[in-house]
Parts: sequence; C-alpha cells; structure tokens
Amino acid sequence: MDLRGTPAWSEASELLRAHRNVTPWQLNAVYESLLELRAVANIARATLDLQASPSHERRSTGSYYTPAALVEHVLDLVLEPALEQKLAETDVQDHEQVLLSLRICDPSCGAGHFLVAVARRLARRLARVRFEAGLSPKADKQSALCDVLTCCIFGVDINPLAIALCKLALWFDLGVLAPPWAAWSRHLRTGDALLESELVQSLLNETSDGFDVIVGNPPFLNQLQRATTRTHDAAAQLRAHTNGALGAYTDSAAAFLVRSIGWLCEGGRVAMVQPQSLLAARDARPVRKELLRTSTLSALWVSNEHVFDGASVYTCVPAFLRGGPRIAPLVRTETAAFTERCTVEIDNDALARKATWSSLIAQSLGVPVVTVNTERTLAAFAHATADFRDQYYGLDGFLVEDGDLDHDQRAGTCAFPRIVTTGLIDLADCRWGTRPTRILKSRWCAPRIDRARMDAQGSLGAWITDRMIPKVILATQTRTIEVFVDAQGVYVPSTPLITVTPRQPEMLWHVAAALASPVCSAHALCHYSGAALHVDAIKLSAKQVLTLPAPKPSATWDEAARELQAAHEARGERDRGRHLLQFAEVATASYELRAAEAHEVLAWWRERALTAP
Repeated sequence: MDLRGTPAWSEASELLRAHRNVTPWQLNAVYESLLELRAVANIARATLDLQASPSHERRSTGSYYTPAALVEHVLDLVLEPALEQKLAETDVQDHEQVLLSLRICDPSCGAGHFLVAVARRLARRLARVRFEAGLSPKADKQSALCDVLTCCIFGVDINPLAIALCKLALWFDLGVLAPPWAAWSRHLRTGDALLESELVQSLLNETSDGFDVIVGNPPFLNQLQRATTRTHDAAAQLRAHTNGALGAYTDSAAAFLVRSIGWLCEGGRVAMVQPQSLLAARDARPVRKELLRTSTLSALWVSNEHVFDGASVYTCVPAFLRGGPRIAPLVRTETAAFTERCTVEIDNDALARKATWSSLIAQSLGVPVVTVNTERTLAAFAHATADFRDQYYGLDGFLVEDGDLDHDQRAGTCAFPRIVTTGLIDLADCRWGTRPTRILKSRWCAPRIDRARMDAQGSLGAWITDRMIPKVILATQTRTIEVFVDAQGVYVPSTPLITVTPRQPEMLWHVAAALASPVCSAHALCHYSGAALHVDAIKLSAKQVLTLPAPKPSATWDEAARELQAAHEARGERDRGRHLLQFAEVATASYELRAAEAHEVLAWWRERALTAP
C-alpha cells in the first residue's frame, strides 16, 4: 500500500521533521541524565516525580557516552579494514550482497551511538555500490540505510531505557521509509551480554558463523569498589566463559572484550574502549594472554588526555583480528587528536609472554628504549618494602603537629619521629616542614608521630622502629623515579612510599643512584606504564623496584653515588639542579649504553625531571 498523501504519512513526516536534528549523542545525554534520577510514586496524589538518585546509577553502571570523534576512530580501526577486505575478496557485482551479509554488534550499546555511526557508514557504502552498478540514484541513501539496519545491525544492553533510546536514534535516521519495526528492532535486545549466553546466541543464530565486527564502549566497573563489584556467582560464570581469564579484580570492560573474541567469525574484528589498566595491571595479565591466544593485536589507540566528560580514567582502544598472523603490523595512534604515530611489526606470541603491554604505551609517549642487561637487577643489592592500609590507618589518633611541641620534645627525634608522604619526596630532597601535606583527611604542616602514646595504645611501635633506619625513600605516581636518601634514619615513610634498604650499608648511595638514574626511569615506564593514576607517571610495587636494572660495579657508579649525595647536601635549588644534571650524565654512563641511546635518554630525562609537569 502506498501511504504517501495519507494523514498517517503527513503525521510521520511532521514528527521526523520536528526531530531531524536529534543526534545519538543528545539521546545519550538524556540517558545519562535519567540515570542520575529515580522515579518516586505518590499513590495518594497519583503523581510520579523524578528525584536525584542516591545510588549514583550512572557511576555504578559505568555509563559514560562516547565522544563522536572516538566513535569514528574506533570504526576506522576495525570497520573500514573489514569492509576493504570483504570487498577485495569478491567481484564487483557481488559487493551489494557482501555488504548486506556483514553482521556488526555492540554488546553494550547504550543509546546507540556506535550502531548509528556503523549504519550510516554502511549505508553510504551501499548507496555508492548501487549507484555505480546503475541500481539506484546516488542520493538514495535512505533506502540503503533501511536495508543495512534490517540486515547488519545488532545490539544488546542491560538497561531497557538504553535499548529504547537506541531504537529511537536509529528510527530517527531511517525517516519515513522505515521498514516495519519488528523487521529491525528484534536485533536490539535487553539483557546482560556477559552472563546471558542464550541472549547472545539467539543473535548469533541469525549470522552464518559469528559477527564480522564488534565495537563498543563497555561499562568500566572497577571490582575494588563496592558499588560496582560483581556477585560471587557472576564472577564464577565469567571465569567459566573466559577460560579462567577473568580474576576477582578484573574490570568488567575487559570481560566484554574477552567474550567478544568468542563471538567473532574467523577473520572478524573487535575494538572496544578500555581503561589503560588493561595494558599493565597485574590482574589483567590472564586477559591479555587470552586475547592473543586466538587473535592478533592489529591496532592500538592510547591517550594521555581525558576524553570522557565526568570520568577521570585514562583510556585506550585495542583492536584485534581473530585468526590473524602471529607476526603482523600494529597501527598505533594517540591522544584525543587520534594522531597516527607509526606502524610497527610485532610478534603476538612474544607479546603474550610479556608481563605487561606497557611498552606499547611508552612508545606512544615517546619514552626512549634502552638496551640494558636485565639479568643484573637491584634485587642483588637491595630489599624493598611497601606498607599497606593497616600501617596508614594505624596512625589515626597518634599524629601531632611539630608546631605544637616544645623545644625539648621537638629535639627528641625518637620520641616524636617525622612522618613523610609521597607529596613530600622530590628527587634528592625532602619537603617535610616546608610543604603542607594531607594524612588521614587532615592537613599537616610538619607531622610527627607521638611514639610514647603509640607504644602504650597503638599497634605500630615495631613498624616505626623498623622504618627508622638508613634507607632510600621512593615516591610513586611521579614523572621520573624520585628518591630521597634518609641517611640518618629520622623519617617514617607513610603509604604509598616504598622503603628501599641496601643489602650492604655502604651501598646506600649506590642503590639510590641506580634508582634515580634516567635509565631506570625509562625502563620503568617501558615495563609498567598504565598502572599509575596518570598515563605519563610511574607507579611501582616493591617487587617491581627490585626488577629494575643495576649498573655493573665501577668507578662511574661510584661517581654517580657521590653526585647524588652532593645534590642532597646542596644549598639552594640552583646548586641542587647543577649536581642533578651532573649526576644524570654519570649515572647514565654507568649503564654503558650506546652513544645514541645515552644521548636520547638524557635529553628525555632532563625534560621530565627538571621541568614542571
């Protein structure tokens, strides 16, 4: 039946004209706003009010819509290569059939921003193919869009409101030529794609042997936070579905990525937005191995900028090709401008054996690669210890301000030892007493521990004694490795500072010189990037500190130790900076690098260590 000219046609046309400028990103904004609200019914007044939700559902569900530019870049990484490959493998007369045989899925589709972008790209390509074949006018993109939506687009989301908005977004794009609702909306389902295997299987049954492309921005649900943690049963199910790759603390975003590999056809591609911790976190190592077990890492985007409004996490987008060659090119892009840095060849089997993929982040950040003897490490020269929350919260009620003590009390170092935090440790300098800090949610100018009261009422007396020895104090979350040598043992380091002690007392300054060297900073970023709060920062565990390379004992290492000591004893910032420059040159020389490597790592370290971030 031709509806044109009927009242129904006019009404539909008016509705679409009224909403023709509505975009998927506007619908996502609506969705996010609604997640911050809850419906409260008043039976007596027969009203329904929307009130601010105390459960912060947006945060607890990890729902942050993806910027349009990032959506398009993700499609560049996987959809375009998939299209080019499929079309290159078939004759021109079969291109229409090939395009309509593609199956693209977003298993956490939200309000449909990825799916709308996919549908538009496929429709443009299909309209061009039909025009070139003489099958339709070039401007007939709406008909192509209807066919694409009916055949190619699949989506799942756990939130029924999201699915409703996704359908609405696609319907707005379809216009008055929209095919019957049931013909395309049945491919958009409400449910948990991670756990409800039957749901995904029902969609897979409509494909030949799996999806050709899977894309999305799955929810980031940190399993260390109570509001987003999985139940015991859910965690057990996910482990079973992923060959045991998902540990107790693995982010849910990684779970979507691992499961998606299993939903792909051979030669299928997947790319999903992920927290950068996927590339470096210890708990994500089984995930990284599982991803490369059947797939090749084909592309990677990383950013040292925040691209999501309201979310502080740093992100990346790894792209995988199922069944790809083990040695293959990797396309790397970076920053919110999606700048292509380079294409490098990687061995996926070798990458699977690595503890982290931090080197991929470091290369994007321009960190120099240094060639050092990794068999000679600081473990041969030192011990390292990191304290935990018990030592931190055990200080509560036992801290006093230096200014509140009289002269005799202040002079008693052992009776009221100074306590330092990570913000007070700079390279070759301790800012205790000159820089305020926060401990246990309180601000302190010069904090000390009341040792007598701790011994009488607290539990950390022995711990304080263990820490008040000559040691190297190492800060975390820094642009380069920053250490301060407490040669007299007068400071107590608080979490998350790391305490490093030499195996032989006379090696105290040598251990510090190795840790603070430009070589160790570059090595740390190459091996552990992505673990810190900032992509450009270094965060090490005590165990990782001991894996850092050590120089071969030599007169050069001796000189580096003396220059670092001179920087500690310097009078004023200018004198300290001069000694640090000399230290950096000698410390780098102690590793016997090639001349070009030494020059590169020194220039990189000077820019990071001696200038403001």
